[in-house]
Amino acid sequence: MGQNKRLIAFAVVVITNIVLKCLFCNYTPFSFDEIISVKDTVLDFGHIKHEAEWDNNPPFYYYCLWVWHKLFSVNEFNSRLLSVIFVSLAIGFSYLFAIKYFDKRTAIYTVLLLSVSNFITYYAQETRTYSLVLMLAVISSIQFMGFVNNPTTKKLILLAFINFLLIYSHYISGLVVVMQFIYLIANKKLWASYLGINFLVIGILVWLRFTKKQFLNILNYNNKDDFWLEKAGLNNLLEALPELLINKYTAVTFAFVMLVYAFKLLSTKDKAVGFNPGLFCLLMGLGPILILFAVGVFKALFLARYLIFVTPFATMFFVNATLKIHKQGHVLLSLLVITSLGFIKIKKESGMDYKSLVNIIKQKKKPNDIVIINKRDNIVQFEYYYNRENFLKYKNIDSLCVSERIFGLNTTEGLDEIFKSTVDKI
Repeated sequence: MGQNKRLIAFAVVVITNIVLKCLFCNYTPFSFDEIISVKDTVLDFGHIKHEAEWDNNPPFYYYCLWVWHKLFSVNEFNSRLLSVIFVSLAIGFSYLFAIKYFDKRTAIYTVLLLSVSNFITYYAQETRTYSLVLMLAVISSIQFMGFVNNPTTKKLILLAFINFLLIYSHYISGLVVVMQFIYLIANKKLWASYLGINFLVIGILVWLRFTKKQFLNILNYNNKDDFWLEKAGLNNLLEALPELLINKYTAVTFAFVMLVYAFKLLSTKDKAVGFNPGLFCLLMGLGPILILFAVGVFKALFLARYLIFVTPFATMFFVNATLKIHKQGHVLLSLLVITSLGFIKIKKESGMDYKSLVNIIKQKKKPNDIVIINKRDNIVQFEYYYNRENFLKYKNIDSLCVSERIFGLNTTEGLDEIFKSTVDKI
């Protein structure tokens, strides 16, 4: 396929995914995690990274969203549209990767399976960093394979910058760098070059951009077991695989084909680095899952969404391996695509609907009434829908809520103080 035709196909894939994933982009109100992202857009740009410290996340996605909201107003559709674009580009870049290093059939089936993935669609409609991580992981892999096949310092420096942005979007996506490092072990020349320049550039950028508190957050993460996530067990792995591998039916087929083909691939004599995209996709699609699960057994870290970046590579590996069965492979993949269509969810399911709750309270609330939210953190979500204009205008949300007689409590211990303070002002 010529370059122009590839670009046209890429554009069709991206635009189609944007349209389909936008249909119900504003169907549900913001979740708690989304409203934290939205809140950062009212901060000064330089303060965003300090807010991200509180959330135990790096700030690059928040920077992107801050710029985006300077161009488009804040609402469910506009805010989620950025994630839709990131995910759609990720699927488009997966098409380019697959058609360059595998073939046209692999690229088409990969796009179809990724496009019907409920897991990916969900995070396309979430105002959170995972869509950005997905896109950067695919871009990083395209740049990495380009370096492997035609190594130049310029390509490696650009790769290192992309990898830094990955880590600056989500710490665990640094496993992409680990997989690239492992892939190059068989090639000592490229391995040494990658190890030196890549890690030097990333190290310099980390030193320049990471704060002391970010390092402390990484080193002391959940040391007191105060995070809601628990240590991983086999059930957690079995629950994560159907999400990462499209759905529960494809996951079983994925696992079988991947294990059989992985054994065959690793047992072949030809392991020439630069000519084995199947091995790279195997490492990228399976390695991070196994590593994070092994770590998660001892420390609460294993969560499917942290590993969203493995899905395109696991899918490419599986599709290419299945197509080697020839006609039976086509039949199997076609059935899986059709089956996946039967389970597709183009509307994101919502949790607590504060938008509807606010409408009810506004109808019943009297001037001197107070509103108490049963979790202090959720007051941010409530305030957005209660007084969106002031939410986006004032940076100190707690003071704003108090002025409007809205309070958040995790326990009942503060009730007396709230009643006393509000009665004194009447």
